[in-house]
Amino acid sequence: TGANYTVNQNPLAALNPSDIESIEVLKDASAAAIYGVRGANGVILITTKRGTKGAPKVSYTGYTGVQSIAKKIEVMNAQEFQDINNLQASNSGKQPVFTGSPANDMDWQDLIFRDALIQNHQISVNGGTDAVQYLVSGSFFDQEGVIKGSEFERYSFRVNLDINASEKLKFGNSLNVSRTINNAANVEGESKDGITSVALMMSPILPIYQPDGTYSSNRFVDVPDADGRFNPIAFLNEFSDNNVITRLLGNFYGEYLFTKDLKFRSTIGADLENRDRHVYQTSRFNNENPLNSANVSSVNRTSLLNENTLNYNKNIGDHSISALVGLTAQKEMEEYRGINSRGFASDATGSYDLGAGSQVPIVGSSYADFSILSFLGRVNYNYQDRFLITVTGRRDGSSKFAEGNKWAFFPSLAGAWKISNEDFMSSATDVISALKLRVGYGKVGNQELAPYSSLSLLQSSNYNFGDGSVVNGFSPLRVAVPDLTWEITSQTNIGLDASFLQNRFNVSFDYYNKKTKDMLLEVVLPETSGITRPSVQNLGEMENVGWEMSADGVIINNNDFKWDLGFNLSSNRNKITYLGDPDKVGDLS
Repeated sequence: TGANYTVNQNPLAALNPSDIESIEVLKDASAAAIYGVRGANGVILITTKRGTKGAPKVSYTGYTGVQSIAKKIEVMNAQEFQDINNLQASNSGKQPVFTGSPANDMDWQDLIFRDALIQNHQISVNGGTDAVQYLVSGSFFDQEGVIKGSEFERYSFRVNLDINASEKLKFGNSLNVSRTINNAANVEGESKDGITSVALMMSPILPIYQPDGTYSSNRFVDVPDADGRFNPIAFLNEFSDNNVITRLLGNFYGEYLFTKDLKFRSTIGADLENRDRHVYQTSRFNNENPLNSANVSSVNRTSLLNENTLNYNKNIGDHSISALVGLTAQKEMEEYRGINSRGFASDATGSYDLGAGSQVPIVGSSYADFSILSFLGRVNYNYQDRFLITVTGRRDGSSKFAEGNKWAFFPSLAGAWKISNEDFMSSATDVISALKLRVGYGKVGNQELAPYSSLSLLQSSNYNFGDGSVVNGFSPLRVAVPDLTWEITSQTNIGLDASFLQNRFNVSFDYYNKKTKDMLLEVVLPETSGITRPSVQNLGEMENVGWEMSADGVIINNNDFKWDLGFNLSSNRNKITYLGDPDKVGDLS
């Protein structure tokens, strides 16, 4: 939750897992370099299922289950709570705090947790002809949270089309429309004022309600360190947080085959998202401050992407060459509106009558956009399927950086040797199916920071001159960073892949060394400067060195039973090598 009271959601939450055909993870710099700024921390490629030629096939997939917490935190019961506090008082030379048996013995975790139902249902239709292939699917997913009252629902609809208009022209689309409804519990991360923390700290001797009908809390317990203003049951009954997200994610592509070796492809994509969030707290939530409040916010985000590539493939004897050049452009816009109102005469209308608040509402709105323009090229060379070389170059420009620093070039070079295809390995092919040595080096850039971070910003504010008159104006919010530029990561990879017994068993090992410079870090200026918002500067340097090993195999494979087994091991050493001069940069936030 940010200052504008919106919450971001993982984009995968809008995607039905049953629509996924494959997931591929690209971690080395050479493989990720072609994706430019989107590959700064690796690339995950998700391919959704597409239509196949044949008669229409209707399929249903569904499951249901129950979820529960793996383990409760062990806490004191009521008698133990009284005994430990009486012992503490005795050790301090004081009279016992409690006498007699406790009137209540509450385990507040039992009152907030539950066995939660989860279910998913999907219907899909798949089929096509030589000219048109299609896949249409619709799904419903419902997951109750293990905290009472929390729930996540998703409704999604997908249409994937591929149309072969002629021998040279092909076009199609991928379209996913989803609506998610998230009734969230107020856990607030590691905050002591979240429902789970309050349940753990709440005294077991307290009832749920006081005699006057208000909620009890630790302030009614006369013992040292009885911290807490809230009651966990009040979180369930008197607090609501509803976030509804409607999202359209789609693209349209066209391919034209000029010759059998030369193909042009253009893709236009859009990611349209609307987020509406309603948060309401009744007057009974906090009996220390019985003031109800409502926060309502909405975000409209539009991301447009155009990719154009020209692919050339040619085989000449023992030599195979493939080349790609491309141009991509992206623009993203986001608009926020929010209002906070307090002091309602009744809780009956919740957050749907903001004008009824007795206090002056706090209203906020904002707009931001950014653009990315990229030129890219890649050449793959293959000699006798033994030696492989890949050279990639990409020039990215981002509007987020300062003038003169918006553009950067990111190269990469990779090579591989298929040892198993050498003549001296021919006698071992029955045992060693494949053996490949890989090495690569590349650079990628990171531009994940807020738009306008290089510019000085002003904020609207009011000032009272003391005579009762309030004047509207502007005050400094953030200083400019005129030399703000890309965060760049250079990575070296060395890997070995091996397969045995006709690819029944596979092993892969990777060693990597990643060095990041000009890290984008927030710097807090002294309060005496009058600047309230941190500025982003290029300050740090970091190194990650490690290795990864994975292995998988088919243990049993017959007509009645198949057993696949896989595992992975990894090690990573992270080291911050430079964080700037503290005397010059101030405090890092």
